[in-house]
Formats: sequence, structure tokens, C-alpha cells
Amino acid sequence: MTRILVVDDEPQLLRALGTNLRARGYDVELAATGEDALTIAETCEAVMVRRLEVTRALIGRFKRCRILTRYGVGTDNVDVDAATEANIIVGHAPLYATDEVSVHAAALLLAC
Repeated sequence: MTRILVVDDEPQLLRALGTNLRARGYDVELAATGEDALTIAETCEAVMVRRLEVTRALIGRFKRCRILTRYGVGTDNVDVDAATEANIIVGHAPLYATDEVSVHAAALLLAC
């Protein structure tokens, strides 16, 4: 079974992601901070982050990791070069929160 580490500083979102992934049959570990993630990272095949700064040093701890995903737009908080050197695939969710952003923008226009 694939073991996934999910790192997020928002407890409600962290629980929701954990529940969703477990329902799909994954073994999920949850961490609220990078420090928590360090103790878990060495045993996971996949890592999901949103805000965590994934540095070369952190990637060095991902001994079994094969895919690193940022559930958000872009990979600006991930050292893609270090991940590539470690044979870790890096991905992101380019459509993350697009509906929320467009609704917010329309509301701001209407407020003017």
C-alpha cells in the first residue's frame, strides 16, 4: 500500500485530505509542520504539501519518496532541481481554487 505524507498548517484541511485519501485505500500520515514531517518523511512514497518550503535538506530526508505534489498553483516553494536529482517527480494542481478566486474577483467588482 502506498504511504502518503500530507503536510498542512490548517487542521481542518489536513483532516479532510487524510479522510479523502484513506477512503481511496492509501496509508496516510498527517503532519502540521515541517518538523513533524521530518520524522515521518523517511517512510513515505508520496508527499503532498501546500505552503511548506520544501528545501534540498528536506528532500534529502525523503528516502522512499517517488512523487512530491504541491496542492496549489506552481512549485515556487519546492526545490524542483533537488527533487529531480533525487529521482522524485514534482507536480502541482494548476486549477487549485480557481472557482474560489473567480467568485472572489467578481464579488470585488460588484462591490465597487
